[in-house]
Amino acid sequence: MKIIVNYKKKLDLVDREMIQQFNIIFKRIFNVLKFKMHNRNFYDPVSATAIKQHNLSIWPGYVTAVDQYEGGLLLQCDVSHRVLRTETVRDVLSVLRRKAGSDLKTAAEKELLGTSVLTKYNNLSYKIDDINWDMNPESTFTNSKGETMSFIDYYKKQYGLDIADRKQPLLINRPSKKGVSEAEADRTICLIPELCMMTGLTDAMRSDFRVMQDVAKITRITPQARRDTIDKFIKRVKGNTEAHKLITDWGMDIDNDTVRLTGRVLPPETLFFANGKKELIGPKGEWNRAATTSVLTAVNVTKWAIFFPEKVKTTVQNFCKELQRVASRMGITMANPKVVSLPDDRTDSYIKQMRLLLNQNVQLFMMIFPQQKADRYSAVKKLCCIESPVPSQVVCVKTISNEKRLAAVAQKIALQINCKLGGELWACQTPLKKLMVVGIDVFHSKSAKAGSIGGMVSSLNDSLSRYYSAVVIQKQGQELIDALKVAFLQSLIRYFEANNHFPEVVIVFRDGVGDSQMNTVAAHEGQQFMNAFKVSSADSDSSDSSDELRKKFKELRPEDYNPQFVYIVVQKRISTRIMMPQGKDVVNPPPGTVLDNTVTRFAFKDFFLVPQAVNQGTVTPTHMVVTKEEGAPLGPNIIQQLAYKLTHMYFNWPGTVRVPAPCQYAHKLVDLVGEHLHGQPSQELNDKLYFL
Repeated sequence: MKIIVNYKKKLDLVDREMIQQFNIIFKRIFNVLKFKMHNRNFYDPVSATAIKQHNLSIWPGYVTAVDQYEGGLLLQCDVSHRVLRTETVRDVLSVLRRKAGSDLKTAAEKELLGTSVLTKYNNLSYKIDDINWDMNPESTFTNSKGETMSFIDYYKKQYGLDIADRKQPLLINRPSKKGVSEAEADRTICLIPELCMMTGLTDAMRSDFRVMQDVAKITRITPQARRDTIDKFIKRVKGNTEAHKLITDWGMDIDNDTVRLTGRVLPPETLFFANGKKELIGPKGEWNRAATTSVLTAVNVTKWAIFFPEKVKTTVQNFCKELQRVASRMGITMANPKVVSLPDDRTDSYIKQMRLLLNQNVQLFMMIFPQQKADRYSAVKKLCCIESPVPSQVVCVKTISNEKRLAAVAQKIALQINCKLGGELWACQTPLKKLMVVGIDVFHSKSAKAGSIGGMVSSLNDSLSRYYSAVVIQKQGQELIDALKVAFLQSLIRYFEANNHFPEVVIVFRDGVGDSQMNTVAAHEGQQFMNAFKVSSADSDSSDSSDELRKKFKELRPEDYNPQFVYIVVQKRISTRIMMPQGKDVVNPPPGTVLDNTVTRFAFKDFFLVPQAVNQGTVTPTHMVVTKEEGAPLGPNIIQQLAYKLTHMYFNWPGTVRVPAPCQYAHKLVDLVGEHLHGQPSQELNDKLYFL
């Protein structure tokens, strides 16, 4: 028999088709090893660990990705864990039936829609898209052979399972249309609640210290344990003839050891406080004592009001005394508040009394809530952020009820209040003058019709201690990036008003971008912001306010205005781990560790930064990718140093954070607007960190 082979093309290792093929091979390897897939990762049900006291089961698993890096073709492999509850969806429905009664449907849909479940009989994951209350296990369907049968008969015949509750509703899963043929696009999968296990932790579990502590003992593993687990996986692949053959058939193999890397540690940061006080930040990356003794710029609170239910009056009195005491130590004078005691904790009671004090030059409203309630929180924040702008602070009674922790809680709240009134807590020294750093984050609503909300927070001084914020709410059919350009112009004008000149260096840190969006961001977003510098009053959209903004910017802008510009994508949800050898073991590297070689990308200038020290588990570095750079290059050292400095400048925490402070501020801003305000905050608050 004669075989003719036609030459098409030679594929390089960097060819995306080849990269995709290698990742498909690893999917096949996991299938051979009998792992189960969930959210693109693979988990081993055989090695599950049960936490019986909390009705939880934790499956160990792995995240893998093959890609071409500067160091060659590498396998990125990390340990992952999947938390399952041992209760079924039927158990959840039974609890809701007792609590909600006649309103079961509404309560069940709120609790279950959008969650993932695991089927007992085949360990497959499904997302609950709907609940069919008109069907139950006795309902019939037509199978692929054209036979009509009930769900009870199907599960008995197919899996040998008996369904106990014959009147439970059916759960509906609609397969994603991506990669699905037109014939299957309208297909739905019906699931039986008592055969579906709940996945993930509930909000109540997350707020339970004991639950989270027991889960952390299993999921937060040390660097050494993480490396040992990965080594075990590699040996498992090589020890399975069928799995290993999938790799060796391509003339390849997996190395027995992890990649050896060379990084460096940036010098420790020095922060500046009031009266010329300096603090060299230690290896733990925290400065709580310095932060609570002298704030950089104090705003005295001379007129403020506190609202609380009468039944917690004694607790509130003790808290107020402690708050005034700790504020005085920080250099903040807090006068006695206007005390408003409420007969109950109804939302209307708070709103009614707050309205009576509006427009009386009150600096701050503080509300004491008996417990967390989203609708009440939203109502008071809408009043204080949109309708009648005034900085506000919400505190739960539980937070201030523990006398042993009252001083620490009061210190944190005093710091927050100072920020919300326009004060500064500390500052850093940057290597650049006339610098503006910008943080951008985006809130995506669960409702497709609601669009997205973009938040932009920009610095107003070289010491990075004052910020201006702007929110854009995406209109239907509008590109979010166009709306963010308007916010960028607002930021530039506000910088000019504060300094009497425009910034000569603008560095944008963009959060919320995954690998799949990287090329789009690189090609489009950075350039759009660059275009804002050259904006003309003729460039307009349907908004009169945007035209006014462009006109004002053009009037203020020098003719030759062309600042240095850097656009950086910040990624924190990554699987890369950096470990430091210590004898025969490996440990977490210290804060300030930078890695910019071998495991970095071909197409971009990027680096990994370890900004924090962690007490448990393995530290996750932050990935910074420079996607756009205009003007004289700043050089990697300056960008890396600045990124590390900015992890010290988040005023809501006297320690380093995972992302540059403007990104964290932008995240807090869009979260407040997207979850609670659902509208444009008043511009009177933009110079203050009111969203902390």
